[in-house]
Amino acid sequence: MELQKITCGGCGASLSLSGEPKFVDCRFCGASLRVVRNESAVFTEVQERVEALGDEVAELRKDADLRALEDRWAATQRELSGYDRRGRLMRPTRGFAVFIMAACLLCGIPGIVSAIITQRNVFAPLGFTFFVLMFGVVRGGGTWRQATRYEEAERAYLEERRALMQLEGE
Repeated sequence: MELQKITCGGCGASLSLSGEPKFVDCRFCGASLRVVRNESAVFTEVQERVEALGDEVAELRKDADLRALEDRWAATQRELSGYDRRGRLMRPTRGFAVFIMAACLLCGIPGIVSAIITQRNVFAPLGFTFFVLMFGVVRGGGTWRQATRYEEAERAYLEERRALMQLEGE
């Protein structure tokens, strides 16, 4: 049986190996070492370090995935949100869409009432009423669709974030 001389990856002590073990413990520093063989050399790696580095790499990968998800969500928020007078992001809501449509309906009612009461020159009040109502439908409908897209994107973001956080907990 041939003895091989290698050095400990933890403390540098000389170790003698017989056979072909995959793991060995250093009798000087107590480190658990993995024996690595290739065509030209035999050397050791400190097993705890290898495992710890693997764990650290996995943790860094999870953090990078989470950061990338947060960045994508921030970009999606900017894309799907509006801005108020001060330049702050304003989340689109279905309630605001209903408000737009109701306000336009209320503004159009005087035109309809005026046309019914006066019964002369009906086209001017009805034309204005039609314009206001169409504005309400178009603007309110657009806001409604935007709010729906925002909610769907937020739901997908939260599901993906929850999945990443569960992986992180494992």
